[in-house]
Amino acid sequence: MQALTVDAGQSSRQLEEQLAAESAKLKKADEEIGRLRDELKEKDKELDAIRADMSETKNVLSKAVDDATAQRDTAERKLKLAQKKLETLKDSLHRLVSAIFGESAEMPL
Repeated sequence: MQALTVDAGQSSRQLEEQLAAESAKLKKADEEIGRLRDELKEKDKELDAIRADMSETKNVLSKAVDDATAQRDTAERKLKLAQKKLETLKDSLHRLVSAIFGESAEMPL
């Protein structure tokens, strides 16, 4: 009977040691999970800051593109106006030359 008590005592002690070892592993795992959670929160903050910077950059670039487009459109309108004025001037000059030298006068362009 004494042999059974010793075996039961040893088994109980082994179970307690295993339980203590598993508890220590669980505690380390919980600490690692906490560390990873904190790291993830920090990375989320960094990502939010990057997103804010990217949004601001996008807005600045969009404004720059809009401004450049507006300047291009203005330049195109001015060019068309200048071309019309040049055509009018050429026509007026042609009429003047024709009036002075007659219809047969050719004007080099």
